[in-house]
Amino acid sequence: FFKQKTAYEIYQCDWSSDVCSSDLYPQTVEQLKNWEKETKGLTSVGTYGKTKKGTDLYYIRINQDEKKVKPTILLTSCIHGNEPWAAGIMMAYIGNMLDQYGKNKEMTELVNNRDIYFVPVVSPDSYPNSRYVDGVDPNRDFASPKKPDHKSTRSEEHTSELQSH
Repeated sequence: FFKQKTAYEIYQCDWSSDVCSSDLYPQTVEQLKNWEKETKGLTSVGTYGKTKKGTDLYYIRINQDEKKVKPTILLTSCIHGNEPWAAGIMMAYIGNMLDQYGKNKEMTELVNNRDIYFVPVVSPDSYPNSRYVDGVDPNRDFASPKKPDHKSTRSEEHTSELQSH
């Protein structure tokens, strides 16, 4: 019931050299916004902050009835920016979920009984060609109960200090 670009159409990369087009994130965001328009009342697209470089961080929420309290699920991909196929698989899954809603009993029940958030690209500033954000591997350095103030990326002051050397 809606027009969906295939993951291949969005994620065209030269896999022999591991180099992808730098406009993948804007294309991903465009597809999220298209789904929101095409599935009124079922999806909403928003941002949950900005990167240090000022890039908006986008999510899509799939929730058939926002007034109903339901278990919430958060699915993310591309913590490492150089893993564009992870975002491609997530986008394909979102597209399939939206396409099958109302047609497939299991998919419809899943959507009707969950509040689902997808973040296809966690690290858009390093997407799609770098593993690191501000010189740090963001998947190896999370805050934890023992280190609640710990950050997985360097502070702006530290980044500026590194750039001046």
